[in-house]
Amino acid sequence: YGPATIERENARLRARLLGGLDLARFRPVRFAAENSAGIQSFLTDEDPQLLMRAAAGRGLVISARGGYLRMAPHFYHTDAEIDRAVQILNSL
Repeated sequence: YGPATIERENARLRARLLGGLDLARFRPVRFAAENSAGIQSFLTDEDPQLLMRAAAGRGLVISARGGYLRMAPHFYHTDAEIDRAVQILNSL
């Protein structure tokens, strides 16, 4: 894999995540492409620390930093794993 391939796959997985997530609860923080990385941050009106712990209890590793929820879908994740993450987050 080269950097361009990995970058495209990371972007595809982030789009898949955003396409299924309840965007009324999890508002994505978007950065310009040149400042974007594999991490996707979300604003939420709920307590990010509580959501992080609840997700961990269901087997989903996310972080809560600076008032954001953060996920890092990366090229080695499968579509099924992203779909499961979406299902878990939407059900919290």
